[in-house]
Amino acid sequence: MSSTRSALPRSVMLPASAGDIVHFPLQSSPKVICIIDAEEEFDWSAPFAASNNSVKTIAAQSAAQAIYRRFNLVPTYAVDYPVASQERGYRPLREFAEAGHCEIGAQLHPWVTPPYDEIVGEENSFACNLPPELQLKKIEALTEIIRQNFNITPKLFRTGRYGAGPDTPRLLQQFGYEIDCSVLPGPAITKSSPDYSGAPSEPYWLGSGRRILEIPVTAGMIGPMRNFQNTANRSFTSSLSRRARLPAVLSRIGILNRVRISPEGYSLADAKNLTRTLTRSGQRVFAISYHSPSLEPGKTPYTRSPRDVERFLNWIENYLEFFMGELGGSPATPSEILELAKSHRPQIVSPPDQGHAPLQITPPSICVVIPAYNSEATIRRALDSVAAQTLPPDRVLVVDDASLDATANVAQGYVGAKIEVIRLAKNLGAAGARNEGIRKADTDLVAFLDADDEWLPTKLEKQVRLIVSEPNSTFVSCGSDLISPTGQNLGDIYRGQTVTAGNNAWKALLEDNYVTTPSVLVWRRHLEELGGFNQSLKIAEDQDMWIRLAERGCLSYVFESLVHVHERQHSLSGGSFNDQLMYTLPMMKAMSPGFRTD
Repeated sequence: MSSTRSALPRSVMLPASAGDIVHFPLQSSPKVICIIDAEEEFDWSAPFAASNNSVKTIAAQSAAQAIYRRFNLVPTYAVDYPVASQERGYRPLREFAEAGHCEIGAQLHPWVTPPYDEIVGEENSFACNLPPELQLKKIEALTEIIRQNFNITPKLFRTGRYGAGPDTPRLLQQFGYEIDCSVLPGPAITKSSPDYSGAPSEPYWLGSGRRILEIPVTAGMIGPMRNFQNTANRSFTSSLSRRARLPAVLSRIGILNRVRISPEGYSLADAKNLTRTLTRSGQRVFAISYHSPSLEPGKTPYTRSPRDVERFLNWIENYLEFFMGELGGSPATPSEILELAKSHRPQIVSPPDQGHAPLQITPPSICVVIPAYNSEATIRRALDSVAAQTLPPDRVLVVDDASLDATANVAQGYVGAKIEVIRLAKNLGAAGARNEGIRKADTDLVAFLDADDEWLPTKLEKQVRLIVSEPNSTFVSCGSDLISPTGQNLGDIYRGQTVTAGNNAWKALLEDNYVTTPSVLVWRRHLEELGGFNQSLKIAEDQDMWIRLAERGCLSYVFESLVHVHERQHSLSGGSFNDQLMYTLPMMKAMSPGFRTD
């Protein structure tokens, strides 16, 4: 009954699990880095051409360098082949680097990097669309020319146009790169580009062995509708929305706006707003990004005149003043972030005993509530997972929501555990069925499970250990993996979305929901005092409940996947944009005082 995302192929450029995301301590100060695409000048409206190799604008970087010096910020220039191979390009940057005023990384623009074996054009401007052997040769040529002319071995890599793909991590390891910054969180920017939907904007480890740290572009949604990621992404990517200029309309009226921390096309006010939003959700690393030609008038669409360049530089200066002042932040480099990530250890969220031994305390009583509608094909799987718990629950309630099939009979005849079946005469929906279960429960704790999902065996035990160890905890959640209809584990259901636990969880949950219903174990008294789930909300009733619970105390979280959510073909999240908007508006109004729809 819980809504899920669709089964898109999972990119290797996304975190494989929530544990790969680097959550720096909340008490640490925010860090700002700057990564500049140091590249050739070209006409942004013209076709791609290998002949574009002028690098005159590199000389203009000194104006921004003066600002960075004032704030003790050492930027990183991700240089492409034209810059690294021509003295006019590499000499000014090498002088900055030798003085300790910048770091040097690599940026792959395939169309201007030898060997030139591909057809130059839109599709092949994304390196991920090239054959792996050709990608390897181009990365090799770029890395070698940087070694020759900068006297360093680059450790940071960016794929131009954010065109990383399945071969990128393997190739980067081959050449000794330790940092990648090719991911732009969000949907594909063109039909030929990678889809990074679900990518967090926090640093995370790529692949196994934690050998490459991904530092994505700092990007995200601002506005009341950002709480509903599926709806938000649909509003920016559907052909109907683009034809209707819906993204521009939503941005203009302040409901939804996609923003990057960049002076190129994004206002300083929006960049500050996004930074504050992400800081509240627990993010501690932020990256300014732009293209080097923007510092000379007429070379990019963002700075057509000297006055535009002046505004561009003012944006950088004012953002850094805001970051160091209001946020109490500090400057950093990608290499410093890498070292912090290497030394960082995931926060311990459970008591030291993580084994399977019985609890050394008298555990509180637990009732499992399973709403079920036409679930005869899946209810046994859910009950099997309950019966396999290392800490068995005291009661299991299956609330049959007026099913038209044999759901109730299957549950009643289950022999693996004692099951109580509540038959509803009228279909109440997931929220109503859960509320009926809550009313019948007489235990200390209530655990929710949907009839088509399942738990891993230690789910209840690990969560009980945590919730009893944290006196202010109102409920506890954990990671959840999405299982496709064919049985394939697609990984973290929220694709590595940032998880904020503790007393500020309610603020983060206002921004995004990262709690699946089958992952929740909650003190029953709080559910009763809050009046249960809001049955007037067709969707987002779960997020509404988690926010209200988190406001009463704190959310505890086991940073481990202990739930398997099985994908459904006909979830509400797959509906039309207008349907989603119609159902989410009540939630938006409830959680955003003063929000108007007239």
